[in-house]
Amino acid sequence: MTPWLRFSALTNKHGSSQTASSSLRSKPFRRLLRPPSDAVRKPRLWVEDVYVDLGLLTLVRAEATLTDGRLITKREALTRLGRFGVPEDLVREIARRRQGDSLTLTTLQRVRRAGTARRLVARGIASLL
Repeated sequence: MTPWLRFSALTNKHGSSQTASSSLRSKPFRRLLRPPSDAVRKPRLWVEDVYVDLGLLTLVRAEATLTDGRLITKREALTRLGRFGVPEDLVREIARRRQGDSLTLTTLQRVRRAGTARRLVARGIASLL
């Protein structure tokens, strides 16, 4: 197992043990999270299904890792999307795409969904840090 996967306890520079949650919220770790979160600042990306689906699911999976100290599947993450205020119709949409269904959305639907997903991911990242 690689060192970055050991979430039960981490050691700081003074040799004391601290929980994974507090270590992962440290300033150096927060700096590491910033580049991926740059996608939140690019609205045009969020009209694509992949940004909506993976952005929201990754947020939930990160929250589970920080709070429970374990990795969860995307399937389990789907059941936890409500914790971040994801509307039920968007949860169903993501679930259908994960099952291989092809969905057709109008441009207006995509733009509205993009705004919702971006807002939820941005708030979620802020709440985790």
